[in-house]
Amino acid sequence: MIIELRHSNGKVPEAISEIFNDELNNYENISIIIYSHLDKVSLVSKWAKQMESNSLVVECKKLKSFEEQIWLKKNLSFIPENYRNEVVKLLSEMNSGNLVAQQNEIELLKLLYLDSDKDKKDLSDITNHMINSAEFSPFELEDAILQGKTRKALKIIKSLRKADSYSGPLLIWIMAKITNHASIASKHKNPQTYLKNNGVWQSKINDYLSFIKNQTKEDLNLMQKKIYELELSLKGLIRKDFWIELESLICKLGSN
Repeated sequence: MIIELRHSNGKVPEAISEIFNDELNNYENISIIIYSHLDKVSLVSKWAKQMESNSLVVECKKLKSFEEQIWLKKNLSFIPENYRNEVVKLLSEMNSGNLVAQQNEIELLKLLYLDSDKDKKDLSDITNHMINSAEFSPFELEDAILQGKTRKALKIIKSLRKADSYSGPLLIWIMAKITNHASIASKHKNPQTYLKNNGVWQSKINDYLSFIKNQTKEDLNLMQKKIYELELSLKGLIRKDFWIELESLICKLGSN
């Protein structure tokens, strides 16, 4: 059993800190994952010491723009140096703040350089490859939905279905991400602060806030239910067409 808890505001409540007691190790087959907005956890308090001894503490920091480009340049060391900076710039602009998408592009570029004519590859080859592959990026779906661009969202879905029929799990993850953030932020006293503290990039916060304004509590609850059904249909547990249901859900979101 996996129990996921999200701490989005203020100090860590007792309900969470009391989890880290001596009895925690007595439970088998239970994993507890806690997401917290805290920038730093003080390991001086009693509960924090128990947390450190009974769990794995992972600190995730956002990369600044220049740090992201340093990371890209290091991972693109197989690209000739005379135009590596241009590739870094293009890749960064196409997938700003999205390290997963950037890593996927890097892996595809590595495959492009495996053939025997790799020394003959030039910047135009790289540029054409990235622009063509970006047309089918699942991560564009998030922006299209948040910005109310229903036609573009449906075009992305149709393209992905044709080009990559195995992108279903990633699309469900994107839809669930939108729903969860929107649902929790709508109940938060400061939605903007919640979104910022829970991994939403600054450039997307206004889109999320606009999206939330256009959705009712009932809309978000229905969306969460539909996403659950999408996952069941993808696994073949219910008799519904995953792609048709996904397109139907996107149309309903865009109709508000």
